[in-house]
Amino acid sequence: MALYKDDEIKKVNFDAIPQEMKDIPQWFMWKAIDTGRSDGKLSKYPTDINGNKITWNDTDELYTFSEVRNAYESSNQFDGISFNVAGSGLIIIDIDLENDENGQPTLTEKEKPFLNAGYVENSVSGHGYHVVLKGDLPTSLQNSKNIYDEHNNKLEVFYKTGFIAVTGDVYENHSLIDNVEISEQFINYLSKNYKDKNADSPTSHLEAYTEQATNLGSFIPPKVNTSEALNLWINTGGKTLKTRNVDKMALWRREDEAMQKYGNDKSEASFAIVYELAYFMWDNPVGLHSLIVNNRFWNEQDNYMINNAKRLKHDIQKAINERKRSGKLYQRPASQSIGKQVASNKVESEEEKRHKSMLEQYKGANAKDNINDFIDGINNKANTPPTSTGFPLFDEVLSGGMREGLTVIGAISSLGKTTMAQQIADNVAQSGRDVLFISLEMARSELMSKSISRETLLEVLENDGDIRNAKTSIGITDASKHKNYSKDEKKLINTAIERYNEYAGHIYIVEAFGQIGFQDVRELVKIHHEKTGQAPVVVIDYLQIMKPDDPRATDKSNTDKAVNGLKQISRDFKTTIIAISSLNRESYNRPMSLTAFKESGAIEYSSDVLIGLDFTKMLDNANEMDFEEEKDKVPRNITLTILKNRNGRTGKRINYLYDPRFNYFEEDDYYKKPEKKKSKKKVI
Repeated sequence: MALYKDDEIKKVNFDAIPQEMKDIPQWFMWKAIDTGRSDGKLSKYPTDINGNKITWNDTDELYTFSEVRNAYESSNQFDGISFNVAGSGLIIIDIDLENDENGQPTLTEKEKPFLNAGYVENSVSGHGYHVVLKGDLPTSLQNSKNIYDEHNNKLEVFYKTGFIAVTGDVYENHSLIDNVEISEQFINYLSKNYKDKNADSPTSHLEAYTEQATNLGSFIPPKVNTSEALNLWINTGGKTLKTRNVDKMALWRREDEAMQKYGNDKSEASFAIVYELAYFMWDNPVGLHSLIVNNRFWNEQDNYMINNAKRLKHDIQKAINERKRSGKLYQRPASQSIGKQVASNKVESEEEKRHKSMLEQYKGANAKDNINDFIDGINNKANTPPTSTGFPLFDEVLSGGMREGLTVIGAISSLGKTTMAQQIADNVAQSGRDVLFISLEMARSELMSKSISRETLLEVLENDGDIRNAKTSIGITDASKHKNYSKDEKKLINTAIERYNEYAGHIYIVEAFGQIGFQDVRELVKIHHEKTGQAPVVVIDYLQIMKPDDPRATDKSNTDKAVNGLKQISRDFKTTIIAISSLNRESYNRPMSLTAFKESGAIEYSSDVLIGLDFTKMLDNANEMDFEEEKDKVPRNITLTILKNRNGRTGKRINYLYDPRFNYFEEDDYYKKPEKKKSKKKVI
């Protein structure tokens, strides 16, 4: 949209920009530059967050929303922020107002309906609008950003490529992006009333989803999100890669056996992962990059993916280009394709359904009518004490232990969040209560070996044995090592298995790599309750790779649904649910706080207890923090922070000693920040 010298450039309203756009890391900065044109038109120069000029299509210089916001708010050198639309799953319509016969800026008749969309903002110049829709553009309109109505009035539409200067200056409370079904109505209207002059023949929006993919232009972007991509890869075409006969899961986890198939060449092995996943995410290089860089298995040892993030961008582009040249690109089955038009009678039935639901809610809303249930609830809770975590100080902070509700544990890699959750689960099982451990990433045998490894250490510590006999998980599961063990070592393993077996009857481990969503969790809890008469404590490892409720929605939207769904399950079955959460890369450089969960939306607001784990050194002095040095320590010094506690104290911190060799956390004491050393005055 054109910008002129006399136009007032308004400040960006960051808070009003839709969350769906905030969650996509495809932002950059821009400056308005006067190039001396006679008509007074200004040029929008794209820049990085440091003010250096970049090109509009430079995908190496795209940033997160928080990064561009910080850059904008901390400096006066920028005039605004821009959003790169490519691969975002969004369509942005740029409407320029044209002067009518009286010289007044106005909309054409065909443009007016777009102002009824869910999100509409005023443009930078104030002489137009941006309309944001969710979905896919018909193939017939994808080849040019300029499309025209029957009177040759131009409309700019951004989908495959392009950028838009986002303002957050919302038009008449149109502040929320419509869902896919509602957006579909506007997309169908667009397809019916506008066409690309260069297109051979117009194609209806619905036809665009059923045509045969005979060339690259006719391939339909599958919009596979990160957790779905992993699930599809692992479960499509066999468990091994034919080229090297390597197990996919082993390669993703960077296991020694898989790495040996690539001659321990990390670059070649990582490219194999990139190339495989590019088949499913060929339309979303930014999402693919995020998935690869945040592979915790590859980062736990040496931060390989993080340290090679820039090179991986080139690998991803190379893999996608090779996939496109070969024409081997994933296409969703027809039954999953987007594009079914919403009929008015369906909208009406949804309204009726909503009215009926709210009527039932209203009928039971009066507080006086619920006083007896309130009293009964107090009496029931008196007979249902909180569940101990097995850590005394932790229980004290939680006012006795875990209660009905959703607890979320978040931390960066290498801090042992899965290990802590599993140790709590084992402690709960030892108290006689059932635990349902839903593992979306690790095999059942891996989790069992971690528990047995811990038991070898505890057996040694409790009986003044030789700690050198304690065994790691690999030391237990690798049968080839057993032949070299002494009688004492073999006896220790058998004793540890016996110890584990004493409470293993209360542990139910469901392994499902990305194949279980929150609705499935509800069904599992229901089945367990029907069979045993009690609701189990539930552990989810981990939240972000649960099966998406809607494969077409963003990862953030699906995570929000999962969090709210798990919270409701905890209420309905009056039990504790512990969910492990990954964090964004920004959290690596600062102590844990609520802001670490902000991009995950519902986690911060819907959880009852929110726990963060840090290296203790990060809290002592973040400036002197050396990630690799702390990770190499045995044991590691870890501090647990209660970031949120709906029913108790917040902000308390507890120190732990974490021995990753034997998957063991030992509670130490409450954290106290070291006093700053006072400099001595010199005596002259």
